[in-house]
Amino acid sequence: MSANDQFSGSPEWVRPDDEFVPSVVPAGELTDVPPVLPADYDEVPLVQRVPRPPHPGFWWSVFYTLVILIGVNVAAGVLFVVMLVARAVLTGNPREFFAQFRAIPRDDPSRLFDLIAAPFAPALILSMILSAAIACVVIRFTAGRDWMRRIALRPPSPVHLLLVLVGFPAAWLLAGQVNDFARELLNRVHVPNLNDQGVLLQIIQRWPLWVGVLAIGLGPAVAEELWCRAFMGRGLVGRFGPIGGIALTSLFFGLMHVDPGLIIATGLLGVWLHYVYLTTRSLWLPMLTHFLNNSLAVVLTHYPALQKPVEHLNESASAGAFALLVAVAWALYVSRARLLGPQTSGSSAWQPDHPGVEHPPPATGTTIHRPWPGWVPSGLVAASLSAFLALFYLAQPPQ
Repeated sequence: MSANDQFSGSPEWVRPDDEFVPSVVPAGELTDVPPVLPADYDEVPLVQRVPRPPHPGFWWSVFYTLVILIGVNVAAGVLFVVMLVARAVLTGNPREFFAQFRAIPRDDPSRLFDLIAAPFAPALILSMILSAAIACVVIRFTAGRDWMRRIALRPPSPVHLLLVLVGFPAAWLLAGQVNDFARELLNRVHVPNLNDQGVLLQIIQRWPLWVGVLAIGLGPAVAEELWCRAFMGRGLVGRFGPIGGIALTSLFFGLMHVDPGLIIATGLLGVWLHYVYLTTRSLWLPMLTHFLNNSLAVVLTHYPALQKPVEHLNESASAGAFALLVAVAWALYVSRARLLGPQTSGSSAWQPDHPGVEHPPPATGTTIHRPWPGWVPSGLVAASLSAFLALFYLAQPPQ
């Protein structure tokens, strides 16, 4: 093989330390003159070009976690002040409006919640919209023009959608129990509660239900999944593999919630969200699960009576929830989305440069195949769901 034949081969193979200067051809002219190559070019071995790992790495993820945590809270605070001032102006007497805050008794903060609930809702919604928009811009510049393909912003299969919906009650109940257990354990060792959920619950109760679903359910589900799963998860899984990437992404996801008890619970929930993301190759499903998790908390805040059946769960019901989650996880793994090469040409399937959820470019002819889980995993999911519902019913006290 001549030097020129080797040079014109696959672009994935390059010579190290190439220093030759190609011939300059005037615009619009064609030439058959080969480029000027060094005399010993045939003796230089070919090396495979190693693609750069996706951004971000570990320390960049630490930086982004701090920026997101501080940025969202600062943005929400600034927007809250703006909304509060606007509300005072709209009353026609701003001085009298702010005088109400000084008249609030210190031992009765309910009046304070009445005053701040209305301006806090649009401030929180706008901060989530801003966070999601910035996440899209950052992903666009780090992942490229086809960023939606790379982060799998694609609809899921009906089977995967059904499996995730079936497993959601188990994931939600177990995450709640982990949160309660962690909070009780931390209270015993006198760890302070850094994220007072009681204050937020008081505010949510004063919102219409649909406002709470938008502010607490939809907003964080979109913004946090874009930042954690689509952005940081892409870089960390690409660099450390599925296991290490899921563990680190879930850790950062938990740290964003500040409170030690929530860090543990949301971190474990993040493991499930990322597992769903990788097996289904669809960002919609972790977004949906996140949305359902937060929205259900809002619904229970407005209707506390719905919380009572959950409060009576025993160890058997918890074990049933865990068994259901394991069965759904197995079914998702068996039916996981995989790359399928062109059937006509017999060529192998396109593969991404690094582990992740990236969909194949259309020109490769590779498609996403999502097989049916099979009778055994499907039957196990059905049996586990039946057992969980039965144990949940039996755990309730007699009427």
